[in-house]
Amino acid sequence: MTKKEFTYALPRGLGRCVLACRKDPETYRDIVWKYCDRCDIFDAQCNGTHTWYWYQLICCYDDKEVFIQKIVDAFLAYKPKYGWEFYYDTQLLTYFADDGMEFVEKALWQKYEELYTALLHRKRAPRGMFHLRNDFETLCVELATDFERYLRIATDIGRLYLENSLYDAWDFEWLYSSVGKAFQKRLLSRAKASEPLAHYIRIHREQEESKPTRNDAKKPLSELQGWGLSYRLMDESAETVGFYAQKYLDTTDIEARTEALLAFTYCPYPLDPAPIIEDTKSENEKLADVAWEALACVRHPKVRELALAHLTDDFERAFPLFVCNYLPEDEERLTSILKHMKIDVLDTSGWHHAHFAVYDMFGKRLGVQKPPKKILPILYETTLCPSCRKWCLELMAKYRMITPEIREECAYDCYEDTRKAYGKKKNGLDFVPFP
Repeated sequence: MTKKEFTYALPRGLGRCVLACRKDPETYRDIVWKYCDRCDIFDAQCNGTHTWYWYQLICCYDDKEVFIQKIVDAFLAYKPKYGWEFYYDTQLLTYFADDGMEFVEKALWQKYEELYTALLHRKRAPRGMFHLRNDFETLCVELATDFERYLRIATDIGRLYLENSLYDAWDFEWLYSSVGKAFQKRLLSRAKASEPLAHYIRIHREQEESKPTRNDAKKPLSELQGWGLSYRLMDESAETVGFYAQKYLDTTDIEARTEALLAFTYCPYPLDPAPIIEDTKSENEKLADVAWEALACVRHPKVRELALAHLTDDFERAFPLFVCNYLPEDEERLTSILKHMKIDVLDTSGWHHAHFAVYDMFGKRLGVQKPPKKILPILYETTLCPSCRKWCLELMAKYRMITPEIREECAYDCYEDTRKAYGKKKNGLDFVPFP
């Protein structure tokens, strides 16, 4: 594996990087060093921060402490701000702290004290997102791995509630719901000797009792609109779908017409698409956008003609229409588009939406006959989205396209669901290289 190939595969979280690094770590040392303290990840909120993956890479080196120290330095220098950098550093360092590295454990608690002190003396909340509070809660969730740790954190937060009226239970609800509930009985036994801890328990119990009860009853169609209505229409009769299609045709008010058309942004529009095609030319930008979106699930010669006419000058909007109206004669063109599509972390080319459209080809909703399976390895290799890659693997498994090499590297993929579903097996269990 060349260094160029390694650099390409690394932000994608492909397991081949771990395999290559374990075999020949020195070849890739400078690349791992350059990126180990950075969180250049596509959509970390949905896909995670790749920290398990980076833990594996760093553990390939006998002198891994030098890499870890670089991350510790970045972690301690960090100031609360928007982004996933702090979450990445915290999660990654927690792996090494769990391995018994005392200097990492010390750094985590040093940052904890720094953020806690800042919260304690905070006079007012910011106008926008409260990054300081969010970062502190993130750190608490990662640190609270056992009862004694959680006891310390809960006591500190209880003191925070008592001494600073700026905060309430909603500020640390994630910590309580993800960790605290498991320790409730044990916390109560300690609360008698600690007013801050007793206050923490009281505040969160009151919050739990005030939460609205969830109503799982299925809403009638008349109460739904937009995308929610469109999803429901997929399960309704042709007569019902036709009723909403006619409602769109009969509506002339721009705002109401746009809302009516939203009902067909997932459920395919059942009538002649000519009126929707006309609405793509509307001077009202929202109506035009919704019209393009609705046509992306309509398979019709008129829609195909529109897609081909605009595939070059309006690619982002025309490509989903082209994919929905795919014919066997389009195979080479589609393959070429996917091979040469610009893929970047910021999604400036709209590649992620384009990939979604391609995956839809393989479902029943659009009615595409015999979608080209040869494009699946291209998606697997190029996507920066690990969850999309798992969808791709599901399709490749269906077509028996998963090779031994792919299965081996899936055991080291950055995405946990991929490791579990497609990773190389050993004695019937998922094979994980390090404890």
